[in-house]
Amino acid sequence: MRAGAVIAACVALACAAGFVIWKKAIHPEVANREKTADVTAHAAGLPLPAEAWRDALADLKILGPGDTPERTADGLVLKKGTSGILNGTGRRNGAIRIQAVRSGGNDLVIQVRNGGGNGSYQLGLARDQQAAISRTKSGVRLKDFPLPNPIQPGETYSMELRIEGSTLTAFVNGVRLGSVEDSTLPEGDFRVGQNTHQSILIRSLEFLPLPDDRSAPAPTPSESTPATATQ
Repeated sequence: MRAGAVIAACVALACAAGFVIWKKAIHPEVANREKTADVTAHAAGLPLPAEAWRDALADLKILGPGDTPERTADGLVLKKGTSGILNGTGRRNGAIRIQAVRSGGNDLVIQVRNGGGNGSYQLGLARDQQAAISRTKSGVRLKDFPLPNPIQPGETYSMELRIEGSTLTAFVNGVRLGSVEDSTLPEGDFRVGQNTHQSILIRSLEFLPLPDDRSAPAPTPSESTPATATQ
């Protein structure tokens, strides 16, 4: 009997015996949009490599000064002024991906290379239906990206910020919005946070470690480092 047939037979027996085969839940709205994005990429001949995303929601280390978040069956309710650090991710390269429910304001931000006093890179949704990559200490918006489709309050969406070397790339609902180049910040923590007056539900939070690209010492942080964007 072929391996595929054996697996299928085992699955059928498990179901008949009343066992539940668990798969991580993805909100239907997001699943449909990301499936469409995958189909489009496949049709264009683009590779779809399997990536080792890690569930970071359970291990999130909460930082002050906001209210203590509430863990529910639907995820984590992040309250006003609260941020969380993904444990063990003080590093250079990687990605954060979230599924959350939009509150209607500036919502959540995901941050990479947060160096404390040196600031961080962050991605968030703005009120004008754009996503923006910023450098926080200087308040510079490195690149704005119009959303392919508006995301309304109460709607579940996914958002990802990826950094490799000096390249930051933004994704919303599985769609690659574009990239920007900036080499100001060499490394730091990876975080999620919010500064709105409303509580925000995070349905899932994942971290993807990526290899360190450095073969030479990192550049010294400088507010004068130019940034260039690509679509």
